[in-house]
Amino acid sequence: MRHPVASRHAIAFAAELAPGIDSLMQQLQGPGAIVYVDVPGQGTWLTARGSATIDGAPPMSTDDHMRIGSVTNSFTAEVVLQLVDQGAIGLDDPVTKYLPGVPNGDAITIRQLLGMTATNLPVYDDVAMPDPHPQGYMYGTNVQGNAAYGAAVAGDRAAAQITIAPGTRPTDVTDLPTNGVASGGMISTVGDLAIWAKALGTGALLTPATQAARTTFDPRGNYGLGLEKALGGSSGTTALCRASRASSGTSPRRVRRSSC
Repeated sequence: MRHPVASRHAIAFAAELAPGIDSLMQQLQGPGAIVYVDVPGQGTWLTARGSATIDGAPPMSTDDHMRIGSVTNSFTAEVVLQLVDQGAIGLDDPVTKYLPGVPNGDAITIRQLLGMTATNLPVYDDVAMPDPHPQGYMYGTNVQGNAAYGAAVAGDRAAAQITIAPGTRPTDVTDLPTNGVASGGMISTVGDLAIWAKALGTGALLTPATQAARTTFDPRGNYGLGLEKALGGSSGTTALCRASRASSGTSPRRVRRSSC
C-alpha cells in the first residue's frame, strides 16, 4: 500500500482550498475529511481535517481507512470490463445469460447496468419530476426518504421536502454493515484512491476500445460505464458514506485528485 506524500512546496491554491473544505464539512455536517490534490507541475497537497467521529475525537489522520461507498462501483465495473476485454462476456449481452431469473432481465444488458440506464424510475428529462431540495435527501429516516421520493414522483414539491431542525446532527452509522457489497462495500485509503484515480482516468487496465466505451458519457446524467463525469470535467466516482463524502477522480488535462 502506498500513501501520497505532500510536496515540500504546497500548491499555491492550497491556502484557498482549506477554508472551502472546512465550510463544506460544516454544511454537510461531516465530522472529518482527508483530501489529497495532485496538480502536475505545480505540486501536491495532503491534509486531514476534523475528527473521525461525530463526538470530536480522535482527529482524522491521512492514513485512516474509510468506507468509500459507491466509489466501489468503479472497481466492480473495472473487473466486468476486463472480462469484456478477455472475451468472457459481452457488453450487450442480457443479464439473464449469466444470472437467470432476473425480472425483465432479457431486456437489460450489461452495458445498461454499468451505465445505470436500466431502471424503472422516471426518465431523466421527465418534466413531472420537481427539482430536489439541495439537502432534502441527505438526512432523515428511510420512511421519510421514501415518502419524499413518492411525493416528488407525484409532483408534490412541498411534500417532497425534508425539513431539518437547526442543530440536527447526522446519525452515526459507522458500525452498521455497509449496503451494496459490490456497489458499496469497499474500505480504502486516500493513498490507494489516488493510485486508482489515475488508473481509472487513463484506462491503464483496459484496452483503448473498452476505455473509449467506458468514457462515453450519457448526456442525460453524465454517466459512463461505472464512471461519472463530474468535478469540472474530470472523471471519477462520488458517494455519500457515513456522515461524509468519498470521491476519487482525475482530469486527463491537468488535475489529478482524490479525496476521502
